[in-house]
Amino acid sequence: MARTEQPIIDSLEANLSKSQVRANTRANVSDYYARQQINMVEAWNGTFASVQYIDTVAENESGISDNRVTMPGDEWQGNLTTTNVTLTNGTTTVVYE
Repeated sequence: MARTEQPIIDSLEANLSKSQVRANTRANVSDYYARQQINMVEAWNGTFASVQYIDTVAENESGISDNRVTMPGDEWQGNLTTTNVTLTNGTTTVVYE
C-alpha cells in the first residue's frame, strides 16, 4: 500500500468527517511532495558543497588557473551563501546558492 493511502484509511477508520479526511489527505500529499523537494535540495546542497571543496583545494595548488571552477549564471566567487525556501507543506529549508 502506498504511503499516501494509509493515512486516508486511518482517517476513515477513525470515523472522521469528510472534510477532515480531505484535510488529512491534502496535508499528507503536501508532506509527500515536501519530502521530494527536500531530497532535491539535499542533492543540490551536497553537489554545491563538493564544488566549493574542489575550488578550495585547487586554490591552494600551484599551476591551476583562477578560472578553475565555473557555475552557470552569475559569476561565482567560491563562497557558499544560503537562502531559506518554503516547501509545499509550509515548512522551510536552507538551500545553497
